[in-house]
Amino acid sequence: LEHVLAFQIRIMMGNQYPRLVEGIRNGDEEAPIVACLRLGWNDAFRHTSENTANANSMTDNEKQREMENICNKLCKEFAEYTRLNSTEDRHEYIHKLMDDPEFVKKFASFKVTETNESKKTLSFGHIQKMFNIAVKLYLCLKICAETAPNPIILEYGTTPEVIAARHMGLPVFAVSVITNCGLSD
Repeated sequence: LEHVLAFQIRIMMGNQYPRLVEGIRNGDEEAPIVACLRLGWNDAFRHTSENTANANSMTDNEKQREMENICNKLCKEFAEYTRLNSTEDRHEYIHKLMDDPEFVKKFASFKVTETNESKKTLSFGHIQKMFNIAVKLYLCLKICAETAPNPIILEYGTTPEVIAARHMGLPVFAVSVITNCGLSD
């Protein structure tokens, strides 16, 4: 089970997966938190036609940098959010954040334009969805850091191919041999 979870998280996190797992293992959790917030952001705002107030004047790289900056600023709030146990406490915390001008200022350059083109400010639902997704990803990443084998092992070898083949419904027989010695004949 740990291998399947690690493989799925590896696919989502891409090439940064080994670095993020090692960060958690070494106690440096800022980069993993930011990566999870970034994925949460992408999902929470994916149904909007534009996610910046001045989208026409910003390039995709500028939008990406701005989103990264915002996610970097949210680490403290995210850490507090993860400490809350009940849904009611999390709802209350998000409402408190939305009423805090300092928190809202972090999103000053981003306004959400719904697909019907009516302007709308940042909503409770966007923040809650972003944090909920980020929490789930972060917990999975922590589980991988604690239980999965070395992340480099999952990049090569039989496991990813077998998981992908079984997902497609293919019958699989696999043999994996690892050796550190060669025989000369």
